[in-house]
Amino acid sequence: YPFRLLAPRTMRGLIERILASEDVEVDDAVFPLVIRAGGGSPRDTLSVLDQLLAGADGNRVHYPRALALLGVTDVALIDDAVDALAAGDAGALFGAIESVIDAGHDPRRFAVDLLERFRDLIVLQAVPDAASRGVVDAPDEVLDRMREQADRVGPATLARYAEVVHAGLGEMRGATAPRLLLEVVCARLLLPSASDTESALLQRVERIETRLDISIPAGEAAMSAAVKTPDLQGSEKHYARKIPAPAPKATPATPPQAESVPPAA
Repeated sequence: YPFRLLAPRTMRGLIERILASEDVEVDDAVFPLVIRAGGGSPRDTLSVLDQLLAGADGNRVHYPRALALLGVTDVALIDDAVDALAAGDAGALFGAIESVIDAGHDPRRFAVDLLERFRDLIVLQAVPDAASRGVVDAPDEVLDRMREQADRVGPATLARYAEVVHAGLGEMRGATAPRLLLEVVCARLLLPSASDTESALLQRVERIETRLDISIPAGEAAMSAAVKTPDLQGSEKHYARKIPAPAPKATPATPPQAESVPPAA
C-alpha cells in the first residue's frame, strides 16, 4: 500500500467525519492546530486529536484548551509580532516576546510558529487564492488579518524574515538561554542594514521604494507623470506651426541681351 501524507483539506475532512461520529464539537480555530501538529500523517494527527479529546471539557474542544494542551503559540501573539515588524516598532515587538514568555510558551515554539506565519504570508502573496486551494489553512478571521499583513510587508522583506528566523532556530537548538537568542533574532529582523547579505539588501531597497511611494501624494505623482510624458501629437502640431514652409527656389535672371547696333554707312 503506498503510504503518503495527506493534504490539509483532506485531513480536515477526515477529522470532521471522526468528530461527527463521536458527537464531539471543536472550535474552528482548533483544526489548523491539529493538522499542523500531525504533519500530514493520519496516524499522528489522530493521536493529537485523542490527546485533545482526553483533556477536553465535556464534548467540546475549545481553542484556549487546545493551545494549553499542544503548547502552541496563541495566534494573537503571532499577529502582534508581525504587526510590530511591519510597523518597525521595536518596543511592540519585544513586548510581544515578553507576553510570550509570561504566557508560558516555549521561545523555540514561538519561533517555529512565527516562521510558519511568514511562510503563509509568502504563499498568500504569490497565490491569492491559496486558502480556497487548501495551501493555507486558517479560520476566516485569521485569513483576513493575514491578507492585510501580506499587503503591508513586501516579498523581499518576508523572505529575509523567514531566512533569519530559520537560521535562529538552528542556533536555539540545545541553547541554555533560548529567550536571549529569540530577542537577538528579533533584533536582526529589525536591522536589515546590519547584514550585507543579498536578502538584506533587497529588503532595504524595498523599504526605500515603499517610503517613496508613501511620500509622493497621488496628485503630485499624476502631475509629474504628465510632465514626463509629453503629448507627442500636440508637439507635432505645435512645431508644424512654428516651422515656416520652405521658400520657392528663385529662377536665375536672364542676362539682358545687347542691342544690335546698325553698321555705320
